[in-house]
Amino acid sequence: MYKVGDIVMIKSCAGDAIPAVEARLIKKIESKEGWIGWECDLTQKNDADMLRKKWSIPYKFPDQIRTFAFEDNIIKKT
Repeated sequence: MYKVGDIVMIKSCAGDAIPAVEARLIKKIESKEGWIGWECDLTQKNDADMLRKKWSIPYKFPDQIRTFAFEDNIIKKT
C-alpha cells in the first residue's frame, strides 16, 4: 500500500492528544510477529518545532527528524 518516498500523515501511538504530522517514509520494517512499521523523517519544520516545544520530543529540524511509525498509525498519503 505504501512505498519508500511516500509522504504521509502519521499519528502518535501515544494518543490523540499529540497532533498528526507529515513524514516521508524511509525504510519499511516487517516483523516476524506480524506488525509493519516505517522509519520516517518529519518533513515540516513547524511540526518538529511543535513536538519539541509542546511535547518535549527532541526533534530539531533538519538534522534530528528521524522517527518510527507503525503502519496502523499512518492516516493517509498527502
